[in-house]
Amino acid sequence: MNLTELLTQPEGKNLEFKRDLSSPDGLLRTIVAFANTAGGTLLVGVEDRTRKVRGLKDVLLDSAEIHSLPAQAIEEAIAFVRKYLAREAVIGEVRRHDRWTLPAAALREAIINAVVHADYSQRGAPLRLALFDDRLEIENPGLLPFGLTMEDLWQGISRLRNRVTLSVLPRQTAMLDERDRQIVELLKTGSGFSTQQIADQLELSTRATRARLRALVERGAIAEIASSPQDPRKQYVARQPRNDEQR
Repeated sequence: MNLTELLTQPEGKNLEFKRDLSSPDGLLRTIVAFANTAGGTLLVGVEDRTRKVRGLKDVLLDSAEIHSLPAQAIEEAIAFVRKYLAREAVIGEVRRHDRWTLPAAALREAIINAVVHADYSQRGAPLRLALFDDRLEIENPGLLPFGLTMEDLWQGISRLRNRVTLSVLPRQTAMLDERDRQIVELLKTGSGFSTQQIADQLELSTRATRARLRALVERGAIAEIASSPQDPRKQYVARQPRNDEQR
């Protein structure tokens, strides 16, 4: 039975509606009653008499305004969100891996995009983050670049506002997840490692290691040494910082 059909049904032993969460005692009594019988369905955010769907108010966990320079703003934004992320240990057939409530790659990409595409002509305007119980909202200063529409965004069309900002942002290991950082740190200890050597050192599968290495190369965090894309003797090294990153 779908939600529309449930809204037409009368309340009873197996169905109850609650207007909101203002009375947790009543809510708990209903849950206990369902648990002690054959179970039931509890719909919260629905008027008892009219069956009007009210929904629930957003639950804001925390918010932040960041005024730092671009590179530092990225680190501060990621650190702010990570304070509230829950981590789940997923046990596989051979190894365990961690899964976060917000994927690290998606979080990093969203924050970097907000920093890179901000309108810095609006002096003093901060990068704003609002963390709700079901989502993260990131707001940067400025409107869409001239000539770009909302329809363009849905089609994957992008227009870079700040080429200089993008070019001078250091490609920091602080923006990598734990496994990626381990790979970068390992590469710093030698003059070159193969995929299999890296996989063995970090106890990862060859397939997972290859995927991570490919992503790290694309992001400029590491470099590959090979005569061709299919070179079986391909090795990976830590990326040397550019002169402008050393200053």
